[in-house]
Amino acid sequence: AKGNCAAEEKRRLKPALVLEHARHCRKQIQQKWASFEPGPSQICTKRYYDVTGDQWVEERIIVEIDQKPFGKGAIRECFRMKEVNLEARPIVGDQELPTSPKMSPMANCSPGASTPGSCKRLSFAAVAGGLVEMRHGERRQLWVAKRSMKGFEDLQEHRKECSVDVMHQAMAKHCAEQYNAALRKRLRELNDGHYAHQIDFLLTHMLEFDDGRTFGSEAFLFGNYIKHNNNSGGTMGCKKTPQAFSYFTFISSQRRRMIVDIQGIDDLYTDPVIHFLPSHATGSFKEADSSVNLGIRGFALFLWSHRYNDVDRALGMPIFPLARSELETPVPDEKTKIRDLAQGLGLVTLTSRRDSDTSFGPKGSRLRLSSVPDVDLRASSWDAASLPKQKEGAPPWSAKNTLPLELVDAACHMEIAFMYDEGRLSSGDSAVRTVAELEAAVFHLAQAARQGLPEALLALARLASDREHDDFLAQVTSSEKERSLCLALLECAAAVGVVAAHGALARLILDSSYCRRTTAEVKRAADHLESYGNKAASVQEGEDTGDEPLKHEVCSRHGCLFGWEAHGWEAHSAYARAAELYETDLWHEEGSWEKAKELWSMAAEIAMEDPKLGKQAMRYSERAEREEPPPEPELSPEPEKAEVAEEATEEDDIEEIKLSLKGSVAARFRDFASSYLTPEAALDELMQCWARKSRASSNKSVRIGETETRVMNALEEGQTSPSASPASSADCKSPVPATEATDTPSAGYSSSEPYDDDIWGMLGSEAAGDESPQDESKQGVAPSKDDVIDEDVWSMLA
Repeated sequence: AKGNCAAEEKRRLKPALVLEHARHCRKQIQQKWASFEPGPSQICTKRYYDVTGDQWVEERIIVEIDQKPFGKGAIRECFRMKEVNLEARPIVGDQELPTSPKMSPMANCSPGASTPGSCKRLSFAAVAGGLVEMRHGERRQLWVAKRSMKGFEDLQEHRKECSVDVMHQAMAKHCAEQYNAALRKRLRELNDGHYAHQIDFLLTHMLEFDDGRTFGSEAFLFGNYIKHNNNSGGTMGCKKTPQAFSYFTFISSQRRRMIVDIQGIDDLYTDPVIHFLPSHATGSFKEADSSVNLGIRGFALFLWSHRYNDVDRALGMPIFPLARSELETPVPDEKTKIRDLAQGLGLVTLTSRRDSDTSFGPKGSRLRLSSVPDVDLRASSWDAASLPKQKEGAPPWSAKNTLPLELVDAACHMEIAFMYDEGRLSSGDSAVRTVAELEAAVFHLAQAARQGLPEALLALARLASDREHDDFLAQVTSSEKERSLCLALLECAAAVGVVAAHGALARLILDSSYCRRTTAEVKRAADHLESYGNKAASVQEGEDTGDEPLKHEVCSRHGCLFGWEAHGWEAHSAYARAAELYETDLWHEEGSWEKAKELWSMAAEIAMEDPKLGKQAMRYSERAEREEPPPEPELSPEPEKAEVAEEATEEDDIEEIKLSLKGSVAARFRDFASSYLTPEAALDELMQCWARKSRASSNKSVRIGETETRVMNALEEGQTSPSASPASSADCKSPVPATEATDTPSAGYSSSEPYDDDIWGMLGSEAAGDESPQDESKQGVAPSKDDVIDEDVWSMLA
């Protein structure tokens, strides 16, 4: 297009400027090689790594290597090297090099060449090879040979290090070609006049000498080396292309690897570092691990410091979410490093903290979990069905499991949260966290939990509980509002395969501290106890299998249960407790007796495997072999009302009245009473609510409570859902499944209490299943004897 042509025309330099620059470079290169003092020519094997074919390509060559290094880095030292044999061919079988190799006219044109009559000036080809990367198949003359300053005497280990370096740089060159192709394609599609900025990496190879010595070798380049980022999250300068390339390698590899430590001359780079996950690598690259590979932490450090830029947007790459305080941090500038990026996070004014507790104590700022911005922590928003499910037949989640690729992003968020907790991303005192840092840590923790990372779900559940969490974000606090969130998160953790979550969830439900003890909740606890028994029977939590740890392939808290393993259940005790629940609280459920016997049998089978549990196994077996179900449990009044009931019995002789209902009234009352401790408690609440409503209608100054209003509305509309029952009634603080309403003894009441004689009218006059609906004109009238068999009930209400 015209726009592309115009942009390309602007980038072209004038011939005179190109020649002037070439003369200057030639002079500088000659000076660099003026002190070249090679030893004798040596025959060696040059080995390239072919990424696409996953194989090594070899050829025999003759080289001259400088006797002294001309430069040293932190790990390696560099020697000047000249390739002498320019017409070497690959060796096949026993084929040898010719005794007198044919020399190129440019072979000995470097200053200081050992052969007589060597020219003192470098040719144009030699100079050009020191300025640009050569095309495939073209031969260079000037090289740099590298070796480790320490440990190169260990020939085998040094050979492995050299081969890993060569494989990494070959992979980087392959990824650069993919990046260029993807960018060209996207810019053609956009057609907005932008020109594709090409990048490249030097192709390196390994030299193996007959005496076992090895060197890494790459082209000699002239110019100013600039470092754009490092392997620990540091970002130098504001150039966008190197940062976009690093992010591109992460996205295009499906989160398997990331190429960082980008450095070189202009856009010709060399000596990169690759963070990757060996368990997800293919071919021989699985064995190309190195000490500078930080894996998940390396990914996380780059993603934390990277700011989404125009090149990322042009390539259509997704945005890695960052907290508000992180986004408000200035964009990395020249010589900016990881600590500098964190300086802005210490400013309390970065984010809104209207609801935060900013009191300072020994541990620094405090942050309420509910006040974190941009994070949805409503219990209803956490649905286990939306999380990735375990594959059928997969082992339960544990510290030995390999991280799936779909959870790599989540693991990076978790690692960032953990680094905030460690103080690695703090600019000041590493022992104190600012409110902004705590908000960012919770933000990344929630992001990881949303994607289904088990460690994140367990950690966030711990923060939402009333348990201590001094080992992780101790400055974050929660309230009673977050208890339902804790249960929802544990439910999600159980859904993604965390065995301990089943046991912890059952414990919290049965303790009735985080939710009401309704029939549905007791059934839920029984299901989780059975699931825990099934999974714990085959996998012992925390058991050391002796496998090598996954190290950098997972986040630092991989496999951590954050205290939820301390629920007190074992496989046999979980089965036994579930069986007891089916015999007591769930006895009225269909098939409960058969289910209880099955669970007792499973508990006995597990207990028999442990010699120390012999007596316990016998007791389990006895209960499993009973032919008749146990007697129906006698439900005692709630503990806080036991004394009141006892006093009433001592003071007054109240006649016990048995009450029988049928038809629509019986059905509605049964549904209404299902979430109360006993039918008597449900009847008591029903009558008290009606009494308060009657008093309120006669005295407008009496205000009907929210609970009574909800009950009255539900009953008058004919709703039968248990959710219509009062949620905060004093009579149902610890509700358990109710018994049938038929032939159930009811508590007595004094005739002086102002109860309406049409109490049953509150339950409605019609039901969906009635054979003969009553006339609308009769609604609100006392039921006939056909509906209420025992007429003594009306004497109680007189």
